[in-house]
Amino acid sequence: MPPLRETVEGASSSTAYAPWYGSSGQGRYQWISGENKGTPIPAIKKFEMRRDGLAATSTGYAARTTDMEVVMAHADYATLTTTYANNYKNAQSTVVFTRKPVSLPNHGPNVGSPAPWSIAVQYDTPFAYNGTDSLLFEVSCQNTTPTGTYSLDCEPGLAPGGTGAYVDTAGQCTTPNGGFDIFLGSPSIALTPTTVTIRPYGTGGPSSQPGVLGLGLVDLNSNFGGVLCAKLRTSMDVLIPVNTTATGAIGSSSAPILLTFPNPGVNATLYGQFAVLDPSQTSPFVPVALSDAVRYTIVPNGVQLRTIWNDTSATAATGTLSFSGFSVVRFTY
Repeated sequence: MPPLRETVEGASSSTAYAPWYGSSGQGRYQWISGENKGTPIPAIKKFEMRRDGLAATSTGYAARTTDMEVVMAHADYATLTTTYANNYKNAQSTVVFTRKPVSLPNHGPNVGSPAPWSIAVQYDTPFAYNGTDSLLFEVSCQNTTPTGTYSLDCEPGLAPGGTGAYVDTAGQCTTPNGGFDIFLGSPSIALTPTTVTIRPYGTGGPSSQPGVLGLGLVDLNSNFGGVLCAKLRTSMDVLIPVNTTATGAIGSSSAPILLTFPNPGVNATLYGQFAVLDPSQTSPFVPVALSDAVRYTIVPNGVQLRTIWNDTSATAATGTLSFSGFSVVRFTY
């Protein structure tokens, strides 16, 4: 877990998020995934982890030994807490690997991406996953030696919401009012269960001219053979009419364009850009000025991967709940 990472490198890495990392020589980690739902697995018999495939070769990440215990359970991702026991659904969990010494390999050398599955732990007791609930995987370790950093391939979780970013801020047209800029607005994205709202505005456009805010699913990244004074960075699947002021503004930071549309229910990316009539753009250009562009990334349901960690105790009742450090794990069944 998460799915589709068996032959693909995880999107992040960690040298700290592991139960055998802390200076005390012990730790307790839960990893909970809501991304694996769909297929029951009657008997999970082994877990494997791997080094991050992109991290440079290092003299750190040394081989070590630890006394390890592994627990698995079902969970409800929507109700996770920092208390480990509360995350076992219906207060039920299975010790699949009773505490015993385990040797962990040297993860210092970079051996390619993705790296081989170098950590393998065969279970004493198989775990039956129902395919409906979130999947909980917990490792606790004691008497780890040596301690310290250790490279692992990881995948980040992500809270529901969205982010905005600028695309090619030097790629706008120049008008009599200066560089034609688009701004994300703050906050750039507001997400509710049913709607998404974005808040762009612009400055430096041509004076008192009609135009559009174009939103599209594709970054065309083309000036169409040089007829546009900047690259068109949106496929303009949706066009919203706008008008510039005498100073070339489209809205403002305090009064941006409020555009609300249905929540797509799936992860989506939108590219936005202003296009306004501009008589100052002469041959070889068509009389249109383009702003630079923005990219909105909408994540309605988040990426359901969470880590609860404690680097000081293998028996701690509570830990820190984080979207970071979710180790890529392969299960055999």
